[in-house]
Amino acid sequence: MALLGSPSVRVNWKVILQPFLSTEKGIREYLTLLSICETCQYKGVSFLDFLRSGEKDIDVFMKRGLRGSKESGLPSRLPE
Repeated sequence: MALLGSPSVRVNWKVILQPFLSTEKGIREYLTLLSICETCQYKGVSFLDFLRSGEKDIDVFMKRGLRGSKESGLPSRLPE
C-alpha cells in the first residue's frame, strides 16, 4: 500500500494535475479551489460539504449549518 508521501503517489498527482496546470485558465481554477479549500479549513468547514451544497458564500453556508439546512435538504453540520 502506497503512503501519501511516497514518490509514486506524488508522481500520480503530477500526472493528474498536469493538464489543468498547463494553461492560464487551469492555473486560475486550481488556485481558486485551493483558496476556497484553505478558507474552509481556517473556518472549520468541510470543503467537500461546501462544494456539494452549491452555496457560493462560506459564511452563508455556515449559518445554514447552524440553523439546520432544511431548505437545501442537507443535514446540519452543527447541533441546533
